[in-house]
Amino acid sequence: RDYADRAASGDVALGVSSPEFARMITSSPVLAARGREMMDQRERALGDAIAAETGRDDIQQRIVAAQLASVHRVLAGEAAARSLAGQPRAQIWSELAAQASRAFDRLEPSIGGYGVR
Repeated sequence: RDYADRAASGDVALGVSSPEFARMITSSPVLAARGREMMDQRERALGDAIAAETGRDDIQQRIVAAQLASVHRVLAGEAAARSLAGQPRAQIWSELAAQASRAFDRLEPSIGGYGVR
């Protein structure tokens, strides 16, 4: 829900940028690799947070983190593609918010209760 709320409020940290900035990032192997590395770090941090919250550190918390992080990764790619296409930022944020809600709604029946005490 946090992602959808942030998208609805126009949070620039979600990767919505000018076409020029998106082109610079996507055309630079170094910057693109750093972006993937940051996504990997976010996924590991989420897995660590889930492990701390549940008191378990096993493969399942890493799988749950990967499922959640995959939504962020796909939506970041979508934000970049739409930015490159020159779509207005407000339109991109609106679409990201809607797609995030749909994606997380689909995940909730499977992992919504994971780690609930």
